[in-house]
Amino acid sequence: QAKESYTPKELTGFIEDFNNKSTNWQAKTGFEFVHLGQQSYCFPDVTFISSERKKIHLELFHHWHHSQLAQRLSTLGKKVNSPLIIGACRSILKKNPSNICLQNSEWFSKNGFLFRDFPTPTKVFKLLSDNLNRG
Repeated sequence: QAKESYTPKELTGFIEDFNNKSTNWQAKTGFEFVHLGQQSYCFPDVTFISSERKKIHLELFHHWHHSQLAQRLSTLGKKVNSPLIIGACRSILKKNPSNICLQNSEWFSKNGFLFRDFPTPTKVFKLLSDNLNRG
């Protein structure tokens, strides 16, 4: 029997709060691998599904896995269109290599956001709308 993966209460709370405030999107715990080009994949934290059935995924980076962020941004910078947005905890800005890669990433400036502790739905709504319009 397959064991269900653990979902932190902060993530469950974010999804619930998002769904209560959104009229055009539904958020769910990430449920599929997302191909990012070449041989790169991610398993997002949250998947958003628009009323038009378009999917956009959210991957969150906290300070304990900041070293993966530079690689992810490098991969995404080479891909023209990706159904992914990224949230990075502000504490990552204290890590020099991560701080520099965030500041230098054109991809992150259009598809990413910073948050404290855990993101709020407000931070995500604009990026979802921008991504849908690019789409």
